[in-house]
Amino acid sequence: MDDPFRLEKLKAKNRNLVTKLQKLLLRERELLDHQQQIDALFNNAPVELYLKDKEGRYLKINKQFEKIFGVKNSDLIGKLPTDIHNPELAKATRILDLAVLSSAEIQHREDKVLLVTDDRIHTLSTIKFPVFDDTGAVNGLGAIVTDITEQRQVEDRFRNIVDTIDGIVWEYDINSDQFTYVSPQAEILLGYSDEDWKTAGFWLRTMHTDDRLAV
Repeated sequence: MDDPFRLEKLKAKNRNLVTKLQKLLLRERELLDHQQQIDALFNNAPVELYLKDKEGRYLKINKQFEKIFGVKNSDLIGKLPTDIHNPELAKATRILDLAVLSSAEIQHREDKVLLVTDDRIHTLSTIKFPVFDDTGAVNGLGAIVTDITEQRQVEDRFRNIVDTIDGIVWEYDINSDQFTYVSPQAEILLGYSDEDWKTAGFWLRTMHTDDRLAV
């Protein structure tokens, strides 16, 4: 005949195991929900996103990355930039990777890249950031890449117009008392260099004393 005391101990142990199993299952569902949320954000972002390990191998890319470079996430995992990019871009990518990994700080750069989407040169702005493990050590990196081609084209058109105007175009920050932009005509017409104009207090120092109060 079974020992009642031993039987109760087994039942209690079984209840404890069931409780632990339920907690593990709940935790697993929470992790799955969290992963699905991350995947939704990752793949629906209108910018290129990716994650790499310390050696520069791709761990995960999003839909926008697939579209821009004409690759698939499943085909790219574990591969290096040299496997999909031209040598020049692959080299620049690795240099920035190493800067992030060694400094554990966010790095930024712009590159002109030929994209498969339209076979045209695009300007891409890349922000790379370190990814840390549970000890606080850097064990990889991530990147956010934005196509700023149209923005740069607009800026270039504006600058071309400004640079050909027979007059001075400037932008001034009243809080810091500094010029943030002065067109090239400023030096031609008034003789002061771009560095002179952007020095704090330049405008008041060079202005005629009779005009200062009115200005």
